[in-house]
Parts: sequence; structure tokens; C-alpha cells
Amino acid sequence: MEQAKTLAQWRKAAPMSQSELAEASGVSSELIRRIEDGRRGKATRPATMRALADALGIRPDQVTEFRRTMGLDEESE
Repeated sequence: MEQAKTLAQWRKAAPMSQSELAEASGVSSELIRRIEDGRRGKATRPATMRALADALGIRPDQVTEFRRTMGLDEESE
């Protein structure tokens, strides 16, 4: 089984810089850096996850994998 991608991998595949992702998603560059560095301390809020997924162009068939990347399980919504 393929290991879940990190937010940085999703972002680079887009391809976007942290600043571009911040602008497109409305999520601060600082929070994106903390998520990518593993310093967020807790699961990412569902609204933040949706904003990042939308900005990254995450396809419906990729949402489950992206949710795992962001520390969300199916009951977090």
C-alpha cells in the first residue's frame, strides 16, 4: 500500500509554493508551514482541510487520502 502523501507532496504536485497555496486557500502561510513541518499539534480543522483541498484541486476520489494526510478520520466532520 502506498504511504499517504504529506501536505508538502500534495502542494508540490499541484505545483504551488506555500505562498500560492496560502493565497488560493485563505489559510495563512504560517499554518501551512506548521502543518508541513508537523508542528500543528492537533488534527487540522475540517474547514481548513476543505479550503486546502479546494485550492490544491483535490479530486473526489482523492479526498479520503487527503483527509488522512490532514489528520482527519471519517468521524471528524
